[in-house]
Amino acid sequence: ETVPGGCHLPSRICLRARHGAPPPTRGVPDATIAARIIVEGVSKRRRKVPEVVDGTTPRLSGTALLISEVPEAKLDLHELSAREAEVRVCQFLERHVRVSGGRVVHIITGKGTHSDGPPVLPGLVDRLVREEFSHDVVEHAGLVGGGAIALRLRG
Repeated sequence: ETVPGGCHLPSRICLRARHGAPPPTRGVPDATIAARIIVEGVSKRRRKVPEVVDGTTPRLSGTALLISEVPEAKLDLHELSAREAEVRVCQFLERHVRVSGGRVVHIITGKGTHSDGPPVLPGLVDRLVREEFSHDVVEHAGLVGGGAIALRLRG
């Protein structure tokens, strides 16, 4: 991406530049940086998270950490039938359980607003995660705004 001034930077650095996050310091994990960006520049509610005694933002944990982590991979199921989506999800998860253990992946289902009836893909993906891949998925949560799910795979 290009930020004001015309320089080409990796997306993580562009986020910092665009949202006025503090410059990186050595050893600061992505989750801490993401928390600061969410709190300081992106959150619609703009609630200030209380600072810890040493002046840093508290570490994220649980669902907040899961949905704030940069995914290792994404699978977009838009425009697919339920059968096609099921095959793609199974292939995607089988592959990433082997190569991305312990990491977060996103599956984008869409909200189902263009379906003729009720949404199909969100329920299908939820069923696959809970039943067929329950031993491979450590935790999962819907992303803000709906239409996608974040999964942490067993490491």
